[in-house]
Amino acid sequence: MIGLLTAAALVASAGDDVDTAPVIASDHAIATLATPAAPYKAARLYWTGESETTPANDCHLAIQTEHGWTVAPAGTDCWGIGRYYRRLAVQEFAVKAGLLWLRLEEESSDPDEGGTSHTDYLVICGLADGAPRCTAPIETGYMFDVTQKWKVKASLSKGALVLTLQTGKRSALPAETAALLGRSTLSFK
Repeated sequence: MIGLLTAAALVASAGDDVDTAPVIASDHAIATLATPAAPYKAARLYWTGESETTPANDCHLAIQTEHGWTVAPAGTDCWGIGRYYRRLAVQEFAVKAGLLWLRLEEESSDPDEGGTSHTDYLVICGLADGAPRCTAPIETGYMFDVTQKWKVKASLSKGALVLTLQTGKRSALPAETAALLGRSTLSFK
């Protein structure tokens, strides 16, 4: 997923449009949209790669509409249990105000760092010419072990994404998240 920030708008662009449903092995499925709502017929989050113990597995978001299937990348090294444990967990996968709303938490532990990090992400998808277009994952929170370093609240208001800092300092946020604080118009192209 590629999200480009221009002025006060959060512009989402395409993944790859494909004609058929992505083939997902049952052990590669991370989550499926439980209650699809128009215009979305189905959505799935899954990983691909050699095995769970091999680094650099990739995660993908596949969305079906009347247009067909669109598959977009949802992160790299997102599903492994080797020396470095890393997992995506879906916190919310729903349709809100005609937009697909996906909240994820990535849990990661590195034996060299001596702790576990939790990073929250938000992906929002809308339609452009009938095909889904999604934002890049937007970081919305970070916790190391049990200490919340920072967190933003995300909401939708009249077609705009509103991010409000809840915990931590603005200076601790990734630059992309800090740039989106406040109200950002959503544009799907």
